[in-house]
Amino acid sequence: MKRLFTFVALTLAVALSCSVSAQSSKLIGEWNSSTGSQKALLESIGGTIEKAKNTMTFNNDGTYATYSYVVASADLSGIKMRMLLELTDNGTWKYSDERVYMTSTNFDVIQIEISFDDPSMNAMSEEIIKAMIDAFKQGVGVELPLDVEFISDNEVHLSFDSEYITFEYILVR
Repeated sequence: MKRLFTFVALTLAVALSCSVSAQSSKLIGEWNSSTGSQKALLESIGGTIEKAKNTMTFNNDGTYATYSYVVASADLSGIKMRMLLELTDNGTWKYSDERVYMTSTNFDVIQIEISFDDPSMNAMSEEIIKAMIDAFKQGVGVELPLDVEFISDNEVHLSFDSEYITFEYILVR
């Protein structure tokens, strides 16, 4: 069961997933986002990302918008499941000392679907979905500091060390 919740949490991270100075102006615009460590960890527990589209847009006025669409599947110790997650997040951002600070102001879950190959387990889906939505709501208003590494004008790496995993996002234009 712990692996199941790890899979759910990592899928969220995948899906998951900022004042303007000379350096921060490099962030302004729309970026395609891919995950780094989350995908590798997901694969290490028997999961795979079947489809993903993630974008981050940093606006000149200090607001941001993200869009995530992820379809993932896993075989966790014989428990086969599939998850579809589509969501948007909007908020504010500021850049300081090689970090971008993002604060969510509106998190919208467009769709979440979880299914198991074993129909008797599908009753758990509603419980898991409720827990995920509750977790999203808890993130609204919380400032998230991400380390920023500018690779080029067209590539930026963002990372955040949580209690459990280092989240990495690779942004490309």
